[in-house]
Amino acid sequence: MFSRLRRLFKQQLTVGLANNCGTRSSHNDLSDGEHASASPDCRFVAIRRSGRAWHGVTVSEYMWEPLTPGELQAVYASVDVQWWVAGGVALDLFVGRETRAHSDIDTAVLRRDVQGLAPLRATWDVCTVRDGGLTPWDGGELSDEHHQFWVRRPGAEAWAFEILLEVTDAADWVYRRDARIRRPVASIGRQTDGSIPYLAPEIFLLYKSFATDAKRYAARNTTDFGVALPLLDATCRGWLRAALTVIDDKHPWIPRL
Repeated sequence: MFSRLRRLFKQQLTVGLANNCGTRSSHNDLSDGEHASASPDCRFVAIRRSGRAWHGVTVSEYMWEPLTPGELQAVYASVDVQWWVAGGVALDLFVGRETRAHSDIDTAVLRRDVQGLAPLRATWDVCTVRDGGLTPWDGGELSDEHHQFWVRRPGAEAWAFEILLEVTDAADWVYRRDARIRRPVASIGRQTDGSIPYLAPEIFLLYKSFATDAKRYAARNTTDFGVALPLLDATCRGWLRAALTVIDDKHPWIPRL
């Protein structure tokens, strides 16, 4: 698949991306349709770096060569932040097998820990995502409108992983789309036997249930829900049912919980 995307990328590229950040024309997870803020219809973007703008980046597909969860574990070992695998790959870690192919991989980090990510800039290109464009991160504080990074190796065309910033309030994690939904930060994650952290299933399913591009990925997100459902215990089911009811008491997943 990546060879096909690479050909499409080179055919459409009007300005090389080796030294610049770009935008992608489609995005799946949180990726999987969860936290994505890059416009799926964007085909052109001006990118700002050191006060200058690059114009003319036109692509038909975005290049992704995602890291594995084990590789991400090594990356995050170099920074002092709490993190979790998110999106569709978190489902795989919960289930204990690959449930479907994934074109990218998402991770979640607490927004309050964002400065702890700054050391990544020494060995990775880190770009913020907003309104269909990506801007190199200078390591400084972010405005509330920024809640997402894309990361790749310097000089690479393909993106390696995504970082999603989770809102907190003191000791609580807060659902970014509806602050009425919250729970202790200490309870939002799990670990595999190999000590790889991932978001609790009821958390990543909540993001999938109200994805930014929910219509586009409704079938896939519902399939992911169906895969996870038999493995959810009564506590997980009850929490997710209550959260869905707060936002939309007619949500089609509620009767299945």
